[in-house]
Amino acid sequence: MRKCKRKDIPIVITNIPDYESSGIYALVDDNGKMYIGSSINIKRRLSSHRFHLSAVKRGWGSGFVNKKMMVAIQQGKIFNAKILEKVSDISLLWDREKYYIEKMGGIQNLYNECCIPRKFMAKRK
Repeated sequence: MRKCKRKDIPIVITNIPDYESSGIYALVDDNGKMYIGSSINIKRRLSSHRFHLSAVKRGWGSGFVNKKMMVAIQQGKIFNAKILEKVSDISLLWDREKYYIEKMGGIQNLYNECCIPRKFMAKRK
């Protein structure tokens, strides 16, 4: 995988862990407000978040960033990435992500816009 070495890319996410397996992660702003997500490859997913959030920061817009996160980035927020839980059984990812969303008081307290991640909506119908 190529590494971007350009100096003009805005910093929007810090501390992306070098963890290429499944689990639950959080993007935490300087006030402690979080976005909670899950992935089968946390490092790759956080790199994707960084790419799309950087595009917003540059004014390019992105259809892959929810509105709450877009506003935060436009206001100059920087997010710190952290792993909340390593989950070896990927069939448990949705349940564990939902657990952390509820533990943090639900989506009204988070950057998450929906309590059911899009990736699971089609499977649950």
